[in-house]
Amino acid sequence: RTLNRDSREDETREDNSATARRGEVGTRERKRGRRDEKARGRATMRRSSKKSSSSSAAAVPTKAVSKEIERIDQLFYTYADGSSSMIDPEGIETLCSHLEVPHTDVRILMLAWKMGCEKQGYFTLDEWRTGMKALRADSISKLKKAFPELVQEV
Repeated sequence: RTLNRDSREDETREDNSATARRGEVGTRERKRGRRDEKARGRATMRRSSKKSSSSSAAAVPTKAVSKEIERIDQLFYTYADGSSSMIDPEGIETLCSHLEVPHTDVRILMLAWKMGCEKQGYFTLDEWRTGMKALRADSISKLKKAFPELVQEV
């Protein structure tokens, strides 16, 4: 039986390739396609009914993440230079005063390292987001609390 089924499948493949070369779709293929579509439709309906309860739960973390990014961005723009959309050395000094650390403190260099900064003395928005997410900080108080862990990591 297996041998017969394999040879029939080979014949079907050959028929399909011949009809495809002619630009036609065979009757068998049309029927098979309709069956596949019906089966896919039933499977989709089953999946969608299961997802309805979990999709509302998945929306909550997405909202929370977007709120966190929004707070991170808002903090960035507190220190960023309006013309360059970067935190420049003056912005870093202001950040340091809000963190209550001197701008020469080694922890600021560690922060720049954690952010993956390419240019010394400047933070881009992407670098800021990367570092703040990694430190799980979206406010000055959380950033202050993250310093001991950052020092330990380095």
